[in-house]
Amino acid sequence: MGNKVSFYWKQGIKYTKQSKLTILALGLAVSMVAGFGYYFDSAQEFTLQQGYTNMFDFCVDIDNDAMDWTIGENETYIQDIFSDSSLDILDSYYYREISSEFLYINQDIFGVIEQHDLVWISANNLYSSSRFQKYINIDEGKVPTNPGECLVATEFADEYNLSVSSKENLTIQVNTIGKYNLTIDDINIVGLYSTKRVLTQVGESDFDFNQFRIFTYNDFSNESQIYPTESIINAFENDSFIQNRENYGFTIKTLLGVDYDRDSVNIAWLSASSERIEDEFQRTIYNFPSAYQAYNIISPVFLEQFDFQTDIRLSIQFTNLPLYLFAIYLGSIANKSNIRKRYFEFFSMRMRGFPKRMVQNQLITESIVNSFFISILGILFGFGIFFLGQYWLNPIFLNDFNVEGFLLSPNVTITTIGETFLFGTVMTLLASISAIRFINKLKTSEISSALTQKEGDTDYDETSLYIKEYKSQINEGAKQEELDIQNFIKRKEELIPKWGVAISFAALLPPILFFMVLLGQRPGASDSLIEIALVLQSQITLITILTIASPFVLVAGFLRFLIVESPPRFAKIAKKISHLFIRKRDYLVGIEMTRQKQYTRIVFLIGIFVSLLVFGNMSTNSLVRQSQIRTNLAVGADLKMEFLVAGQIFEDHADLDNFSDEIRNLRDDANNSVVNDLTLVYTKFEHRGQVKNNQYFVNLTEYLDIIKESDKNLPNQNFASDIQSVIDYNADLSEDNAGIIVSSTYLANNDFRIGETVVLTHTSTNYVTGARVNKLITARIFMVLDVMPGLYFSQDDLEDFMVVDTHVFNYSKEVIPTNRVIELIDVKNLDTEGTNDYTPIISLIRDSSTYNTYAVEFESYNYNWKTVDSSSYNTIEIPYLGLFYFNLIVIGAVLAVGVAILIFSAQDQNRSMYGELLARGFGRKGIYSMLSVQMLIAFLISVVVGILGGTLTSMAFCKMYSLTLGGGFLNMPIFFNYLEFVLVLGMVLGLTFAFMIVGFLNQSKLEICEFLEDTD
Repeated sequence: MGNKVSFYWKQGIKYTKQSKLTILALGLAVSMVAGFGYYFDSAQEFTLQQGYTNMFDFCVDIDNDAMDWTIGENETYIQDIFSDSSLDILDSYYYREISSEFLYINQDIFGVIEQHDLVWISANNLYSSSRFQKYINIDEGKVPTNPGECLVATEFADEYNLSVSSKENLTIQVNTIGKYNLTIDDINIVGLYSTKRVLTQVGESDFDFNQFRIFTYNDFSNESQIYPTESIINAFENDSFIQNRENYGFTIKTLLGVDYDRDSVNIAWLSASSERIEDEFQRTIYNFPSAYQAYNIISPVFLEQFDFQTDIRLSIQFTNLPLYLFAIYLGSIANKSNIRKRYFEFFSMRMRGFPKRMVQNQLITESIVNSFFISILGILFGFGIFFLGQYWLNPIFLNDFNVEGFLLSPNVTITTIGETFLFGTVMTLLASISAIRFINKLKTSEISSALTQKEGDTDYDETSLYIKEYKSQINEGAKQEELDIQNFIKRKEELIPKWGVAISFAALLPPILFFMVLLGQRPGASDSLIEIALVLQSQITLITILTIASPFVLVAGFLRFLIVESPPRFAKIAKKISHLFIRKRDYLVGIEMTRQKQYTRIVFLIGIFVSLLVFGNMSTNSLVRQSQIRTNLAVGADLKMEFLVAGQIFEDHADLDNFSDEIRNLRDDANNSVVNDLTLVYTKFEHRGQVKNNQYFVNLTEYLDIIKESDKNLPNQNFASDIQSVIDYNADLSEDNAGIIVSSTYLANNDFRIGETVVLTHTSTNYVTGARVNKLITARIFMVLDVMPGLYFSQDDLEDFMVVDTHVFNYSKEVIPTNRVIELIDVKNLDTEGTNDYTPIISLIRDSSTYNTYAVEFESYNYNWKTVDSSSYNTIEIPYLGLFYFNLIVIGAVLAVGVAILIFSAQDQNRSMYGELLARGFGRKGIYSMLSVQMLIAFLISVVVGILGGTLTSMAFCKMYSLTLGGGFLNMPIFFNYLEFVLVLGMVLGLTFAFMIVGFLNQSKLEICEFLEDTD
């Protein structure tokens, strides 16, 4: 037994050298496991640190009498309980929290009163702790160290004009009507602070954005030193209004905040750590008084991170599945090639009586040895995947943390190393299965016969492939023989299944299904079509996956039709292309590319890869920009303002006109005019059952001038002329009549048709008298548009839209047609190729207006929508499409190795032929030229077919997918990043030819007799 094992291991190590390319290909694939493992362990550690949004990890709410303000010796045992537990406790701090939902400070912002709750936190040793310093940054001054000293937020000090080293009187309002105020005298401000990181909670209470926390000093030994509670208590006790109302008062809590050693947590075992901490926490608080409330804050953070990262890891490995399958396929091809090289070895073993199981065990042992080197290589290459992958991964998984340009440090864990070795072993064994089954099925006589034959289709030769060209050279005696050969070849070709065309047409199935879903969603669809669309819509994820796979299917089908179903066709194409390079020897290229099945595999692999690369490139780049175009269509103008009239305190239309004139007359610091023009859009909506009807009243002439300025994105090429036709129709109508624009959903929901007349009742308000003003409008449905830039984007059957020209309004200045208004603004001299920074203009509008602009919503147009960085891929609605594209880049590197494996396999099988050519004076240079031309032809055919297939399927996919987002058939451009495509394809070509050069150099060392060894 020991001798057998020793023999297996020696053989495994010996043949590792012959498996270098296999190890490289599978090592690159396994590196994705290691690289993503490093990344997610690092990202998990990073997000976990960001997930600690509570200053404490455990918190105890101590139930003490409301007037027992001091902490005696009897309370310190709680700290001792935590210290004596097996929990990794760093420190604990007593603090008091004083708050009341009826105590708040008023802030006047643009004439509107905002309320900020005040919360006091009084403590002592907390302020000197590392935990406090990790969350709180002292912007100015120091932390409180004496009774009465306060540390306030910098924002709070700025808003209320407070400063360090000053004593201030602070007025606190008690109830909403402002009738009762409490004043705290002589607040001693010793420092200003801001938060260093996200801080949403301190203990059990929220660190809310509308609250101001004031940190004060408290040594918990003297009631009179617990500032500022004595002032509040005295005021409350002496106020009869408060005493007569049970619900009026304030809360004082005594709490203990406990710090856990967060660095001791093993991020690879978050779930287990969470359970362990929770179990120990429950044991620790078991003897606490029943009135005490203890909170485990840190364990839920671990569980949340564990669940998120587990889902992400599984999703990522699913997206890597094509890469793993591809690597296994290449490995199986390489293993079969190695098996053929070792026919003599296996024949000798069979002749000596070795059972098949021994050969099988030997191959399994060789795979295990190879898997070790594959895993080591994957671990090393994983660092490259880790750093390169952050360009794609950070915008997807760390986008919320604003880490653009941020590089994580690799976190290597035992779990990742174990997963890498596991994947390496499994993938290597799977890649060896086909080789093991192949050699086990062969009989000894078949192995012996294979030793004297060359692999390849020996039925094809010069005359059988180029019969028409050589017919005139055939003598009468040989014609019948050649005719028999031709008939044999024809019968052989007839046996090849003709699936190519059918497979190519199958690639059209996903777009057809997409289109049926859209037809079922269109207004007026039949009940049967709607039912079919609903069924298909429930499987939209599957349809999307099939669509992404469609370039694979299309290219595979077409290449099968081109080169598999008719070998003479492939030979003639190869011969014509090679004639451009090697002239008279072109026939050899056609023969060899037809006979050697490796070239067929190469064409298929590269063609499918190029189609997927084109599809990924075009889809990601197009969908990102389409997302930005949809945003621009929602804005319409350079700047869009939306507000409620009542919220702006406009008393009549004259105020609204004055506000618009203020914007028109804006000037910058250099006294240059800022605004070119603007138009007002009056909007209203009303509900009819579940359907929401949106109505827009706008001067269409002004609207058209603004939205078509500076080559803005328009829904389609005819949009401007369509709007102009509506303007021309309305030009001769009275104020009681109008041609209106509606969405297709409006027609469907109301069972109307284009050209029908609708009577609209519009109700406005006289803001001076308060009277209602009604107006009847006879409207003719003139046109259907599902997108109006700056106004609406029709996406939902339960929402329809209508646009009416404002010539129908002839109101007095006291009347404003609707309560909600949109202003579309055309900005003058805007740098459309620059930063698109509208902040100065928005600030100028806010600062210059005499009206309140606090509630105005601003949206701006993005002229740089064509510029895309990695963070933009996070805006694509299809999850991980950008990551799929990144996988293709890695697949490209694996493909280069795989192509090299196939090339070397073909060269090994043709060594005897090369020897014969060298013996006849063909020359090594001629052989190298022929091999280079064969590879060039394979690349040329596959790249051309791949580009065509990827382009067609991607264009169909992008167009169909954009339709699912609403708006109908929009003018959504298709984008292709040529530089990325050339770089990735160039990498594959460069690596492939680099491997070929290495092969040429190895063969250049062989003598002619070594080439002819196979013919002996």
